[in-house]
Amino acid sequence: GWIEVNGDRIEVTRDAFMGTRDRSWGTRPIGAADAQPVAPAQEPQFYWLWAPLNFEDCISLYHLNTYASGEPWNTAAVICGLGDAEPEHTRSCWSNLTFQSGTRFAKSATIEMENYKREKTFIELTPKWNFYMTGLGYMNPTWGHGSLHGELEVGYEAIKTDEITGSMPPYLHIQAFVDAKMTLPDGEVKNGSGILEQLIMGRHEPSGFKELLDMAP
Repeated sequence: GWIEVNGDRIEVTRDAFMGTRDRSWGTRPIGAADAQPVAPAQEPQFYWLWAPLNFEDCISLYHLNTYASGEPWNTAAVICGLGDAEPEHTRSCWSNLTFQSGTRFAKSATIEMENYKREKTFIELTPKWNFYMTGLGYMNPTWGHGSLHGELEVGYEAIKTDEITGSMPPYLHIQAFVDAKMTLPDGEVKNGSGILEQLIMGRHEPSGFKELLDMAP
């Protein structure tokens, strides 16, 4: 197919593009938020990673939510071949990030997956550039999810990404394009690419974040 914005058309062809269809949107806000404060008051905190990765003959998917302590409350990982291949679910999975100074964005990342035979797969991620999720409505002051714009309103935004410094809202939530290197339990290495979605807000002890939006040293 194709994507066209302001007269600029991008042809999307199978031989030139790889990607992941996100079917996990679920429920989004409808209308304005309730103006009443939450009782009891809660400290804003959210840690989210989502990493769909494409390799020549397989894909992997990893996601993680944690409490401020770093303890996961929602995480899973899977590796799957192409076509009708059965997915290989993991017994456990975990990740480690180093951060770019002055941001909450990953400078590098690793993902480890252990299968039910207790064999480990190791993935190294190298971020290349950022896609800012405000362009899809996340943290967007005008086009936020569920906001009313009358019967029909059409528009777009141009974000000069080379002028963005740091990771303050609305640019805190990103999907970073990454190069990926996967080492399987038998030592075989596969190279690929994908994204590392990141939304890290509030305290996160393993990362050294102590406040709502303090940044990496």
